[in-house]
Amino acid sequence: MTEVAIHLHIRVCLSTVVKPWSEAEKAAVTQQLGYLIQLRRPPKKIDCLNAIAAAPILEHRDWRAVKGQIASKIRYAHLRDRQQ
Repeated sequence: MTEVAIHLHIRVCLSTVVKPWSEAEKAAVTQQLGYLIQLRRPPKKIDCLNAIAAAPILEHRDWRAVKGQIASKIRYAHLRDRQQ
């Protein structure tokens, strides 16, 4: 008789709380990384970390959240350019 190993794959769904961006946070991100929006280039991790270090209001934001905010602004800029 052979033993059969049973592996249980359990997926854990962690719910994330989405905190809306304040106008001050948006302004800080735009001030720090606005040149990337003009270049239409998404920021790298180091760019996001430098922006968080330079703007104290962004301390509680993850670098991925900052990158997502800039990516949203770039997408919006592309759409705005297409409509013109």
